[in-house]
Amino acid sequence: NYIKYLGRYRFDMCVCKKIYIRIRHILRTLIYFIKAFYIRRCTKTQTVKRLPYKKCLILVPHPDDEWIGCSGLLSEKGYDVTLCYMDMAGGDTEYIHSKRYSELMKISKSNDVRLFVADGNRDNKIFKLKKIIQDGEYYYFCVPSYYDWHEEHFDVMDMLRTALSDFDYRDMKILMYQVSVPMCKDMVTNCIGITKYNQEKKWNTFREVYKTQEYIPVERFKCNEHINGAFSNNYAAEVYSCMNYKKWAYNLDRVLMDTKLIADIKHNYADLIKIRKIVNNFNSNEVLDGTTYEKDRNADVL
Repeated sequence: NYIKYLGRYRFDMCVCKKIYIRIRHILRTLIYFIKAFYIRRCTKTQTVKRLPYKKCLILVPHPDDEWIGCSGLLSEKGYDVTLCYMDMAGGDTEYIHSKRYSELMKISKSNDVRLFVADGNRDNKIFKLKKIIQDGEYYYFCVPSYYDWHEEHFDVMDMLRTALSDFDYRDMKILMYQVSVPMCKDMVTNCIGITKYNQEKKWNTFREVYKTQEYIPVERFKCNEHINGAFSNNYAAEVYSCMNYKKWAYNLDRVLMDTKLIADIKHNYADLIKIRKIVNNFNSNEVLDGTTYEKDRNADVL
């Protein structure tokens, strides 16, 4: 009888836990959509141009970053895209790390885009990245936005800066994409609009391919995209910030030195309202326009 009682108790606890998780998920999703509706209503439509068809090199710190931020670049045939996997540890076990790479390869093959790997230590990664850049003649170099919380995203940005410093960077364009942190509204220069149908298709693909990331709150990412749709009068949008290399490198230093901003972003990035206030209020005019940077007239945003 005791064994039967114990088994029944465990079964009941398991059922209760599943019910609790389900209710929590529903409430969290409801909060996301209410906040997204409010923010979208308060967001003014901006004149944001569609991203022109060009040759792109997308740096991928971790598999799934490229699909979250750049699925439009990958899936639309007008863009000539190459993926460069930077093989960052991400805190994964060796098995999960290998599994995630296989997921990235699946995305690459299904969208018919080239995939290179810059692995090894930091110097080796930079060396391989320089070789890829030299052979590719890319127009856009795509990295996560520097409003981020992940240290390895910053490491990838710094490696790209080091790699590009050996080239004639006057005509090089850095294209920052959005991952988990919404982009500052003053930074958005281009977008790729997403219909409701295509957004569902994008995130269904994410669920099918990235099995290792099943814990990711997809609804939050969808809400951020829906809010971004207000910038260009679309249902949703993937947004980008394009600037030349010199200005991007300058701003990168300014942001990376602010540890308080990084801490605030890391603590609040899941709150749709708070995180947008943080990134929009962080001295945007000084960082983006550069009161001390105006002396360099060759560093204008595209």
